[in-house]
Amino acid sequence: MSIEENKVLIRRHAEAWNANDPAVAVDELMAADIYSHSGDMHGGKGEVGREGWRDFLASQANEYPDRHYTIVDLIAEGDKVAAMLEYRFTDPGTGEQRVMFGTNVYGLRNGEITDFWGFWPSERTA
Repeated sequence: MSIEENKVLIRRHAEAWNANDPAVAVDELMAADIYSHSGDMHGGKGEVGREGWRDFLASQANEYPDRHYTIVDLIAEGDKVAAMLEYRFTDPGTGEQRVMFGTNVYGLRNGEITDFWGFWPSERTA
């Protein structure tokens, strides 16, 4: 796939994630053996697979029903796309609007996300 096609795939993934659509976000766009390089995120480091990602999407939707990812920028090279993201949600404990900024890096192969790295260092009240 071209760099532009890879960017389109990641945009589709973000849109489906925001829409709580695991059929697209996970089943269609993620490889069955997707590998997370992000330690304690998404069920742990290693091969999490689609089931782990479906569970993570469901837990996010339940805990933060108003959450929304906005792609600030996409940078792509070869088979990787880095997405700079803004993540807005309501803190269920305080009711305060929160915003986080982070970067997800996706490895792609044959039109599917095969690898994931998430870097989310900041959170603040909106």
